[in-house]
Amino acid sequence: MLMICWKVDKNSPLPIYKQLVNLVRDSVASGQLRKGEVLPSQRQLAKLLGLSRATIVKAMEEMTDAGLVLAGTSPDGRLVEAVEIPENDFYI
Repeated sequence: MLMICWKVDKNSPLPIYKQLVNLVRDSVASGQLRKGEVLPSQRQLAKLLGLSRATIVKAMEEMTDAGLVLAGTSPDGRLVEAVEIPENDFYI
């Protein structure tokens, strides 16, 4: 089971959904998340992180667009897709 230890800063000027995208990106870059692992469902992530589901949905859309996760690939959540973050990839 995937352990989620992510924390967002609700006082940061960076929107929470972008913080979440960066946390997932960091987890992929560090090897904590590997290709084929399943992230918790949107509802589970919202509950685990104390965030609204709308925030999680927005973050998932960004991660799907960035190629970090695959949409709708598992009944339990989203599969992690990216195994490498390009060197020139910048954070949002």
